[in-house]
Amino acid sequence: FFGFKQYKSWRQASLVKKARQCLVSSDYRNASLCARQVIESNPSNVEAARVLADLAELGRTTNAIFWRQRVVELEPQVPNNRLMLARTALMLSAPAVAQQALGQVDAATRQTSDFHKLQANLSWSSGRLPEAEQHFAEAARLEPTNLVSRMNLNLIRLPSTNATVAASARAALQTMA
Repeated sequence: FFGFKQYKSWRQASLVKKARQCLVSSDYRNASLCARQVIESNPSNVEAARVLADLAELGRTTNAIFWRQRVVELEPQVPNNRLMLARTALMLSAPAVAQQALGQVDAATRQTSDFHKLQANLSWSSGRLPEAEQHFAEAARLEPTNLVSRMNLNLIRLPSTNATVAASARAALQTMA
């Protein structure tokens, strides 16, 4: 009895490892097959759900949101899971899901640059430009070497009605180029 449980656990770990290897080597068909075998024998396997979410995200299908939500259900204490759900939801044009995921993030994660970048992108896509500017500014402050955050901040400031703000944004973008 105990040998069967150990074998089952070993088999699942082996299949997840193989699925990850196939995903890295762009063998998406076998990655999907391995991950699905694990999910069939253990629907609560987080790593297999994460592989399926990555595969669905690569295919840009809405199943990615389902699998990211499943990962959050299985590991609610891991803040990165909610950030990944929000990122996937933004990528697939589901701002309500992204807003809900970002709203459930803990206080410590709200102080990270990843949170501010996602919140800024959500605000930008919703047309709340002042809020997006605040979040991009905070992300640029937290990661001063990240050119993407600084570029997004300057892109937000570019259409400003304040001529000095727009001119400094234009100059910063030209410097970055």
